[in-house]
Amino acid sequence: MRFRISKKAKILFVISTATLSGAEKQLYYIITKINKDLFNPYVCCLEGEGNFTEAVASANIPLEVIYRKKSNDINRLLKLIIFLKKNKFDIVQSFCWSANNYVRLASLFAKIPILVSGERGRDFSKRSFSHWIDRILAKQSNKIICNSNIQRDKLLKTEKIQRSKIDVIYNGVDSEKISDIIPLNIYYEFNVPKCNKVICTVNNFTKHKNPIMFINLAQRMSKYLQNISFLYVGSGQYKSKYKNIIKKKKLDNIVVFTGYRNDVESILPSCDVFVLTSSKEGMPNVILEAMAAKVPVIATAVDGCKEIIKHGKNGFLVNVNDIDKMEKIILNLFNNKTLCNNITSEAWQTIQNSFKVTQMVKMYEKEYLKMLNLADA
Repeated sequence: MRFRISKKAKILFVISTATLSGAEKQLYYIITKINKDLFNPYVCCLEGEGNFTEAVASANIPLEVIYRKKSNDINRLLKLIIFLKKNKFDIVQSFCWSANNYVRLASLFAKIPILVSGERGRDFSKRSFSHWIDRILAKQSNKIICNSNIQRDKLLKTEKIQRSKIDVIYNGVDSEKISDIIPLNIYYEFNVPKCNKVICTVNNFTKHKNPIMFINLAQRMSKYLQNISFLYVGSGQYKSKYKNIIKKKKLDNIVVFTGYRNDVESILPSCDVFVLTSSKEGMPNVILEAMAAKVPVIATAVDGCKEIIKHGKNGFLVNVNDIDKMEKIILNLFNNKTLCNNITSEAWQTIQNSFKVTQMVKMYEKEYLKMLNLADA
């Protein structure tokens, strides 16, 4: 397909959080790897400053920071409207529910030629006022891009959005970069005994990330395995709560809480098994990163996890809180080197086929060019 474009398209990416987590990492990939001969990328963060905005600034991408005083902040909306009116963008792409609807509201007052909204794993199980607002404002979007087919299907069913308005672009990982990373010496960094097998997870300390399943797994397996450690990489306001649980269960020497780390990609290759215990997920980056690092993955069978993992082929799926099954799979991986190699080899191929960051960025470029072409027609 040939696209007509006479000048660089000025494209603004809007996100509501400043922490470099899942959606922010995907956005960072897009803005740094997008074709600069075709697009001039800009970023607007609606939360303030954080390690995500620091990364954007370090990449020399123009950045507008709008500070948040409270959840539903009218000043944030007004500042966004003023910013959009002042700068004539060809495309505005928002990411996640809050940013989507701030931009949609702003578009009622500031002209946006092409508005793209990004859905990244929203929970549709509970109907609320926010869902009603989203259904009404979704009409403002020219296109909605989901990062999984499951998320798209939920959106079609619950929000009654036109099928033609929704496309799916999978998350991507920089598999070549991960392959070249020198693994971190986790035994030295986290004081883990060198002879130990290491089971790792990467998650924030929130309810739907289900840290208690990870803790219960550690408690169960440590009763009969001496040479085993559990690494929990992540942070969050409830971290102290789970630290207290660890102390009460006397697992201080078994479970290591690393806190937030910006070197997850170098930690993963040093681990023997990666597990994800979430009760809800969108399209989790960390599963893709673990697969790219050739670490066998066991995840709960929720949403995007089911779309990435083919059970018994490139990873394993268990029901939420099914510690028995997760434990059996881990033991099988420990005792069966051939199985482990087969799983990680197939997982690597899955990444190459469907989840490379270069593929993801090219698909976004294609979407933008198509919309620009239609707008100019």
